[in-house]
Amino acid sequence: MKAQRLFFMTIISTVLVFAGPVIAADVDVALVALLSPSSSDTTTTLPISVSSVPNGQDYYIEVWASDVGATNTGLTSVYTDITFTPSSAASVQSIDHGGIFTVFTSGSIISGGIDELGGSSLTAAGTEPQWARVATVRIHADAAGTVSFSVAASSSGIAALGRGLIPWPDIDLGNVTFEQVQCPSITDHPDSQALCEGGSVTFTVSAAGTAPLSYQWRKHSSAIPGATSASYTINPVSLGDAGSYNCVATNACGSATSNGATLTVNTAPVITNGPDNRAACEGGSATFSVTATGAGPLSYQWRKNGSNIPGATSSIYTISPMTPGDTGSYDCV
Repeated sequence: MKAQRLFFMTIISTVLVFAGPVIAADVDVALVALLSPSSSDTTTTLPISVSSVPNGQDYYIEVWASDVGATNTGLTSVYTDITFTPSSAASVQSIDHGGIFTVFTSGSIISGGIDELGGSSLTAAGTEPQWARVATVRIHADAAGTVSFSVAASSSGIAALGRGLIPWPDIDLGNVTFEQVQCPSITDHPDSQALCEGGSVTFTVSAAGTAPLSYQWRKHSSAIPGATSASYTINPVSLGDAGSYNCVATNACGSATSNGATLTVNTAPVITNGPDNRAACEGGSATFSVTATGAGPLSYQWRKNGSNIPGATSSIYTISPMTPGDTGSYDCV
């Protein structure tokens, strides 16, 4: 019996898949964040969104749409959902549908967004390169931090003239992210100070607000070069440093100015006259006096042999009656 040989054949097949061209969006829907609404319902260049808005104030989110596909017949209706996160960061105050999509307008305000925001137009709008404003939403910033607004698919959809509803995968849905910034506030103002010429003085300020905060100290409302921290030191102090100082704290939202602090620079006292040497008989009297100049009020302390004399605190010191024990060296500080 002859042995049988078995033959095995392996067939390797290769499938080549060629990627087709990237299909551009048929419709663009964009969001723009502004501090005040745009002046027109149409534009060929979208407004530039702000990077930050003041917390605790109102701002505006504008919804814009354009028919940007290969076939440009114009948009007849635009309805989208708008969402924002975090939902606690902002609240919708009002909706203005403008002057284009004015038929069957809608927009239900919910937590964290708006459902079915939009309307229909009596004529085709937003034919490229033109953008048509669908609505302007007034928002209140409720909390400092990053907030993001996004366009989402709605149940009503977007329609173009003669083409009906545009499939959502063919629509570019925009978004915008920015900071709701806490404006600066001064929480601790600098204090007025008085010291003698040649001493050292430091002014400090405390401010609250979204970081980063910058500081600028000023003297008589003029910026002091290099004085850009929360404290400002002068050392040594001269007579010319006397004046009013304040600090301006600034961030992306705005600025806050501290109260003014007055720096008073006193000149050191100078003895201009006396005391003179005295000689007196036992039982007699002796009077010493000094004359001093300097920023008042001036205080005095007489000393005998370098030690303070209790109660001798005026510009004149009298000993009466004299005793042998009163002999010594007297001076006044």
